[in-house]
Amino acid sequence: MHLTVVIAVIIYEVAVIIGVSFFLTARQKHKLSSADMVSSGGSMNLLAYSATIALTSLGGGHILGLPGQSTFTGVGTFWFIIGSGFSVVIICCFVGPWYRRLKITTVAGLFEKLFNKKVAILLAGMTAGCTWGVITLEMQGVGTVLWAMTGWPIMLCCVVGGIISILYVIFAGMKEVAWVNVINAIFMYVGVIIATIYLGQILDGGWGAINEYYTSSGNSWMLSLWANGDTWRTYIIGTVLGQLFFMPMNQAGCQCAISAKNVRTLKRSIFLSVPLNCIFGIFMIAFGMAAATMPQYADYYGTPLATFSMLVDLLPTWVVIWLLAGFAAAILSTVAVCVLGLSTVFTDAIVKTYYKPNMTDRQYMRYLRVAIVVFAGIACALSTLMPSVNTSMIWLNAWLLPAFWLFVFGMYWKRSSKAAFITIVISAIANCIWTFGDFGAKLHLDNNNSLVMLFFTLVVGLIATAADKGALPGLVSLYKKDKSLVVSPD
Repeated sequence: MHLTVVIAVIIYEVAVIIGVSFFLTARQKHKLSSADMVSSGGSMNLLAYSATIALTSLGGGHILGLPGQSTFTGVGTFWFIIGSGFSVVIICCFVGPWYRRLKITTVAGLFEKLFNKKVAILLAGMTAGCTWGVITLEMQGVGTVLWAMTGWPIMLCCVVGGIISILYVIFAGMKEVAWVNVINAIFMYVGVIIATIYLGQILDGGWGAINEYYTSSGNSWMLSLWANGDTWRTYIIGTVLGQLFFMPMNQAGCQCAISAKNVRTLKRSIFLSVPLNCIFGIFMIAFGMAAATMPQYADYYGTPLATFSMLVDLLPTWVVIWLLAGFAAAILSTVAVCVLGLSTVFTDAIVKTYYKPNMTDRQYMRYLRVAIVVFAGIACALSTLMPSVNTSMIWLNAWLLPAFWLFVFGMYWKRSSKAAFITIVISAIANCIWTFGDFGAKLHLDNNNSLVMLFFTLVVGLIATAADKGALPGLVSLYKKDKSLVVSPD
């Protein structure tokens, strides 16, 4: 059965990708350009953009991390989803419009306009590192799903997932990703609804028995969104902070924002994308909590394997195929956008800036596609070395938190390149000390890297910016006077 499932899932993914590619090629009135590859030519309508931003922010953190984490934190795991949902709001209503107004295609470009090239390069390195980490985790997610179904070597499973993710973007870039996501979002939601109905009929006592299990075992707190004190200290605070500010400052978030048709599309999309993102998370937590009540999966508690094993064992084959195809699609969508984002940063910041500044559009697309293949290939290899998805996501999310607050300072208060550089360096050092020391354990604040980064960012950033007498006015005040202003202060 497992081999049948994985073959069917792969056939579905490849068929959708190639089908959409041919459809777009046939409709394309002009030759595919770099703008189409990088940002869909700024043409995504409300439906396409909503599906893309929802599935991009979803990914392995929801599909793999939530079921495993729910074993320990129950319904309190939903705070991960709350943070993720609000991050979409921040992108669509707050940060995304400025990406478009300032006519930039990378996060580094934003900070070069706000501060200077030194700050931009530093943040570009952090963004690239975090994006690469996310890609690697998502590759690990695809590999884990395939491994659980087939027993194939994990490396082979990661390679298969990597190849499919490359297909997502190699033909038509963001334009293809957008319409593949529309199909996959519908497919995935229908799948989880069908699976939920079936499980309700199969489970002894139905879904109500899950509540009874946690109540009778003395863990009724796991049925509450407010969880308990330990969960807040070790999971919720760090998770919410990390989720809130990572995606808006991630290149994938920027890539999505500049692909929308207009600012109005960005803002209206929250009424579709946020529910798509959040409701899906509820299903995954429910699946994870159900699997945790079954002794036969005890060896897998705390990992996504418990949930996937339950789904494969209990559901009809056709439902499993449908469900896992949707899961794989959501993860691969995140991989595709992140790989495209990292490749865009590399092509713009390295190749175009230092190696070939006068390259043609055709040459740009050639370098972009080579970068996509190379970065995805390296991520495949690294994906076998990564720790748990949830822990890693919390750690990665923390790194870009300073970028968000420096954005706020530079846009709405004062722009100090010196203060920005000092803030990034000190907060990064603090994050490393917190990560590799035992301060978190001693203070009972494990997994709170985001809280540490927030503290040092605000304290150091506020003091250093206020102390810089040469700081320039916030860009918003200048933009109101001259909407064509897109010049770096230095």
